[in-house]
Amino acid sequence: MTEYYKEFKEYFNDLTKTKSIYGGGSALALGFCIGCSLLQKAINYSLLRSKKILKILENKKKVIGKIIDLDGKIFKKILVTKGKNKIKYLNKSQKLTELVAFSCKEILLLIKEIEPSIKKAILSDFYIAKEFIYLCLVGCIYNLEANSQIFGYPSENIKELKVLKAKYGKDFRSK
Repeated sequence: MTEYYKEFKEYFNDLTKTKSIYGGGSALALGFCIGCSLLQKAINYSLLRSKKILKILENKKKVIGKIIDLDGKIFKKILVTKGKNKIKYLNKSQKLTELVAFSCKEILLLIKEIEPSIKKAILSDFYIAKEFIYLCLVGCIYNLEANSQIFGYPSENIKELKVLKAKYGKDFRSK
């Protein structure tokens, strides 16, 4: 049996450092992947024969999983770059955060579609997955707002994301 704490220990330690390049964006990407994995577990346990949904979840994990490291690399460049190049990296960072946020939206819509078919014995994992995905959406909004305040580079999608947060907070978080 794998001891996952050992696998994540260096990452967890990096998150605690004040000079770490890893932070909220990286943690959100990891949380998103955990949520998708729990959804896959619930779907498989419930014997849902939805290869389409499982493939979507797997593809999203591949794309968003890369952001765990990429977010930190881009943030490091934001900190050391000035002028027009800084704007280029701010834009890349913002696009990554928005990619995670809109991926959350897509997964939350899938969740609504499959929820009635999830077996009761696995509902707790399913609900935990829902919370992970919703939390990632909320976290993306926090990141975009913070970066806008710190760097003066607002997201064009922040209003739409806040509407999604309110909608999903009401519709999807209740059992």
